[in-house]
Amino acid sequence: KLEIAIEACEAEEYAGPLLYGSSSFLVNDRLEIMGETQKNLKGITWDNLLIQNFFPGHTQVFNDALCKILKAEVDCSKIYVHDFWITYMAFLHGKAIFDNQSHTYYRQHGTNTVGFGKNSVEWVVERLKRIGNSDNKKIAAQIGYLYDTCAEYMDEELKGKVGAFVHSQSSLWRRISYLRKTKLYRQKDFETILFKILYLLGGYKLTE
Repeated sequence: KLEIAIEACEAEEYAGPLLYGSSSFLVNDRLEIMGETQKNLKGITWDNLLIQNFFPGHTQVFNDALCKILKAEVDCSKIYVHDFWITYMAFLHGKAIFDNQSHTYYRQHGTNTVGFGKNSVEWVVERLKRIGNSDNKKIAAQIGYLYDTCAEYMDEELKGKVGAFVHSQSSLWRRISYLRKTKLYRQKDFETILFKILYLLGGYKLTE
C-alpha cells in the first residue's frame, strides 16, 4: 500500500497538501475476503464528501504540506472521526487521490468502531445502530464546525453549500426547501435517499 500510495502521490508532481486513499478488502477474523469498501462510482466532490466519509483512515497517506495543516489545534469534540476531517482539510487546502484498487485488508469484528456490514441485512443493522448513536448529528456538528472555523478558506460556492446545510434546519419547511435544491449525494442512490429522509426528519439537525 505504501509503495503504491507514494508512487501515486509522486506522479501528481504537486507540492501542495496532498492526500491518497483507496478502497480495502473486507475480511473476517480468518482474513477471508468478504467484499470491498466503497468504490468511487460517481466522482468525489464536496457534494459527496460533505456527508460521506470516503477516504478510510487506514488507507490514507499524505505529504508534509498536509501534515503541517493537520497539526493546527482543533476542538476534537466537534470532529466526528479523524479521517473524515483529514479528507476535509485535503480538499479544502489542496487535492486528493482516490484509488479504486484495494491494497489493504480491513478486518471486521465485533469491536470495530466503524465497520461495514457483510450483507444487506447487516448493512441495515449497522446503519440503525449509527442512527441510534446519533452519528448523523455528529456528522452535522462536524460540518458546522468546518463552517465556523474554515469559512475563510472556502470559495463562495463552497461557502454557500456548507452554509446552506448549516442554516436550513430550523424548521420542517426549510428542510423541505433545502432538499429540493441540494446536490448532496452519496455514492449509492439508496443511501442518498436515506440521507434525505433523515435530514427531512431532523436527523442531521445541529444541536443548539
